[in-house]
Amino acid sequence: MKNKLSLVSVIIPVYNTERYLEKCINSVLGQTYKNIEIILVDDGSRDESGKICDDFAEMHKNILVYHTKNRGQSHARNYGVKKSSGEYISFIDSDDYIAGDMIERLINGCKKNNAEMGCINKVRVSSNGEEFKEEISAKKKVAKPDEALLLLLLLYDPSPCNKIYKKELFKDISFPIGVVYEDILTVPRLIDACEKIYFDDGYGYYYLQNEGSTIHSKFSKKKINAFYASKWLYDFTLEKYPDLRVAAERFYILSLTTAITDIYPARKKFKKEYREIKQQLRLFRKKYKNNPYIPFTKKVMVFMDLHGMAQIVNLVKRIRHNGRFN
Repeated sequence: MKNKLSLVSVIIPVYNTERYLEKCINSVLGQTYKNIEIILVDDGSRDESGKICDDFAEMHKNILVYHTKNRGQSHARNYGVKKSSGEYISFIDSDDYIAGDMIERLINGCKKNNAEMGCINKVRVSSNGEEFKEEISAKKKVAKPDEALLLLLLLYDPSPCNKIYKKELFKDISFPIGVVYEDILTVPRLIDACEKIYFDDGYGYYYLQNEGSTIHSKFSKKKINAFYASKWLYDFTLEKYPDLRVAAERFYILSLTTAITDIYPARKKFKKEYREIKQQLRLFRKKYKNNPYIPFTKKVMVFMDLHGMAQIVNLVKRIRHNGRFN
């Protein structure tokens, strides 16, 4: 008799994504791996998203729906973990979708290699449907925590999606509520709690580059959390994995220059934050030049930010986000 397949709980936080939600849910229902429960956490949606969730639950016994007050994506993910019954957990954002074999590939890879976490490459989908592959997988199939964290620092991929986890990892780890860029504060801790992380070299997670998302929105007080989250990751790495100092500096320096270009148009309104970010960047004015992980073009941007030319960097960034070049 074959061993029973481990149950995988796929948690989907939902908030005002009626336009994309059906495609997201159907991509999970169509998985080649069949022992899946889908947990839809409707985070107080004001459009038809909640009704779409209920309609799917009526048609499929393996779909559970929970309607909560709007408390943010972190709360929805944590809530979904508490309600889950699976041995493994996976997260999908409700405006994204996954390849038909993503869950099967990741769970088989984890089991074969006795890994507590599995990762697969992502594909960025632009608003006009163009696809851009983003390779994040390591050259080796199985990595130790320090090797996996190095990859995160070099490729800036703190997303909790495009991954699968043993549920036991969340016993003492949860997503912080009430902050933006909570992924940076969570995924490194999950990596640190593992003994092995499996990397699949295929492409399985498709995410929409939504111009209305937090990343692409105008600067606000909430976005300052990106700076504080990056500072936390820098300190966390130095404490836990001091051998990764140079990579951690690379991550933090590039986070600082991104923060400066983001805040620059609103620098008069956020004088204190702008000054604090620039002061932090100045602390690394010598280190960034010799950092082997920072490409020359990025070093030019850091130099420009340090010398009051953030408006030019900001212009280039906006051109790139508008799709004039990639």
